[in-house]
Amino acid sequence: MEKRKFTVITDYLSILLPKTKYEYLVLLFSLILYYPIGVYLSLTTDIIDKDGRVDMYFGFDNSICLKYGSMFEVTHPINGILYFPIICLNYIINAVGYSPKIYTLIVVFLCAFFVSYSNLFVYKYLTKILKLNIKETLIIIFPYTFYTCNLLLSFTPETFTFSLFLLSLNIFLVSYFISNNKKIHTLYYVFIGTLIGGQTITNTPKAVIPILFEKNLNKKNYINVIKKLFISSLLITLIILASLRFRVLEFLGVNMERAEMFAFLKNLEHGIHEYFISQFFGGNILFPSVYLSKTNVWGTENLGGIYSYFYDSWTQYLCIFAIIIIILIGIFKNYNSRLVWIPVISFGIDFFLHMILKLGLFESIIYGGHFIFIVPILLGWSFYRNSSKKYYNVLCIVLSILGLYIIYNNTFEIIEFVRLAQIEFPH
Repeated sequence: MEKRKFTVITDYLSILLPKTKYEYLVLLFSLILYYPIGVYLSLTTDIIDKDGRVDMYFGFDNSICLKYGSMFEVTHPINGILYFPIICLNYIINAVGYSPKIYTLIVVFLCAFFVSYSNLFVYKYLTKILKLNIKETLIIIFPYTFYTCNLLLSFTPETFTFSLFLLSLNIFLVSYFISNNKKIHTLYYVFIGTLIGGQTITNTPKAVIPILFEKNLNKKNYINVIKKLFISSLLITLIILASLRFRVLEFLGVNMERAEMFAFLKNLEHGIHEYFISQFFGGNILFPSVYLSKTNVWGTENLGGIYSYFYDSWTQYLCIFAIIIIILIGIFKNYNSRLVWIPVISFGIDFFLHMILKLGLFESIIYGGHFIFIVPILLGWSFYRNSSKKYYNVLCIVLSILGLYIIYNNTFEIIEFVRLAQIEFPH
């Protein structure tokens, strides 16, 4: 029995660890790209670790998360447990009198590592599940490393950073097992669902959605599927509630307050489509222009921070519209594949929360860690089982042009971000 358990663990690890030279290349390239940015920001500015400040850029609570693990305990119920070791390290470094920047550099490395490994999971999804060749995969994964969300989270100690890692891990792992007709144990869903939901409670459904697609639903198996979904969801809920000490009323109260702050916004300065294109979806792919302001995303005065405009160039809109069209083509071509609906429904949850309910609409650019990995995955589906050579050639050319534009635009904007950080938050 012990040997069987050990074999199961090693099987999981063998799937998740890098194996080929290209997998190592993706991981190392991402780390080499991300960590120097974080190091430079850490040593020349205080934008990552300025004590007592929130909302220094785009609405992230990075300085609070760096010191305490999380700002809103009831919406991130197990953060205190997950981040306890690293918070202890902070106290030890302070106790022995070392520079606080040492702690910042360690945490920034962890951020860069989690984002880099998330890139690896996306690469594995494209090659092991969609069976894309190296040319098709690199056309997608290379620009993906430069997406706005990845660049920002690579040095941002926030719940979104670890959520990105967990969510991309889960979607790769369950899709891999489903595509290979392997059984996924209920305990896996409970474990990963507790981690994902404990990070951000609204992400909990994403952990159990794949249960609906393990098998083709029919009269013979739908009862077993519903039972597995119910048991997994119930156990995850009980564990998370236990971590909150069953303070259900407090949890509901805090979330209702936040919902009143965030949702059902009236008199929007821009249309909801503009927030979707330039902030929530597009902004997490293609960096909008950044600027310094003493007014935050809510229109109230603060101590100053870095924020983003809406897109100001037709080429930016064209880039995002082209990506949306390619994604829709990929979904339409493969609508009868159960695997494609796992990322689609997962993104649909975020779309419902932020675009329909308008939760966090004004700062929706920060939520990319909950879904950005889905973009390259759905772009990959546009290549899947393609039989038209003309379509294939056009797709490769278009994605290559879009990728080069994303890399050019985002390189320029991250340099501008660093420059503004040095002005507003000098060390």
